[in-house]
Amino acid sequence: MRTLVPLAALFGVIATPLAAQPPGGMAPGGMAPGMGARNWDDFEIASPEHVAGNIYRVVGGIIVNMAFSVGDDGIIMVDSNFEDLTEKIFTAIREVSTQPIRFLIDTHSHGDHADGNVSFGMAGTIIVAHDTVRIRLAHPPQGASAPAIALPIVTFSDRVTFHFNGEEVEAFHIAAGHTDGDVLIHFKGSDVIHMGDAFVSHYPLIDTGRGGNLLGLIETLDAAITRVGPDTKIIPGHGPIADRDDLIEFRDMVVGIHDRVSALVVEGRTLEQIIAARPTADYDQRWAGPQGSEGIVRAAYNASTKR
Repeated sequence: MRTLVPLAALFGVIATPLAAQPPGGMAPGGMAPGMGARNWDDFEIASPEHVAGNIYRVVGGIIVNMAFSVGDDGIIMVDSNFEDLTEKIFTAIREVSTQPIRFLIDTHSHGDHADGNVSFGMAGTIIVAHDTVRIRLAHPPQGASAPAIALPIVTFSDRVTFHFNGEEVEAFHIAAGHTDGDVLIHFKGSDVIHMGDAFVSHYPLIDTGRGGNLLGLIETLDAAITRVGPDTKIIPGHGPIADRDDLIEFRDMVVGIHDRVSALVVEGRTLEQIIAARPTADYDQRWAGPQGSEGIVRAAYNASTKR
């Protein structure tokens, strides 16, 4: 484990990282099984990309989109990626600003988005998340519990607003979708919204072990669409920066698959029969990605049978 020298320099403190949780078994969050065997030096963190207004995006690890707001008040960070990558993440942030990182908002509890909370917590950053994210990090359905220093110290059930860097920043929860702790972050003045893994560039992953539900995801997507305009920049949890049309296309795909699977359930088809019927066939080229289509079919089946 490396000493996080850039992190210590940024905050003016001496920080020694705790052991990172093994990333193996994090497949529900979007990473492939067995990633823990990889050399962390293989994972790059890109230089920050200006999105709009105060907001920058940093991409790294398993192509996770982190974001941060920069201004006179300091920095708000969205998601922390893996603990072993924080040295590279903070080096990237310092390309833009050496202001203190005052707040970290977790979009949900998966390790590729929240494992790095350890370093932020040790440095005195205030970690903010949905109520269930703290519970899931402290008592995960699998793997080791996060140390106390990595847990959110400010949690909320519905929404919380920051008045920061000259704009309102609203973090809000609609419904259990990807997980039961999904949070969207709307930087209103900059006209940017970070959607975590409620919106990605492939079929959504529904982590039922962490309370996820496809119908809740659809509800979240519908709510997000009402908020964004034609010029809004949308940062997905994984994938390129998108716009309102992209978000609508994603929502329509999810709804379409759910409706097809629901119709097959009404016909009395079993899950195995529905998978064999390939209800996603015409979507697969655009959306399947490396994980294939079985996951979204199972999620639609579970939602249709209320499992």
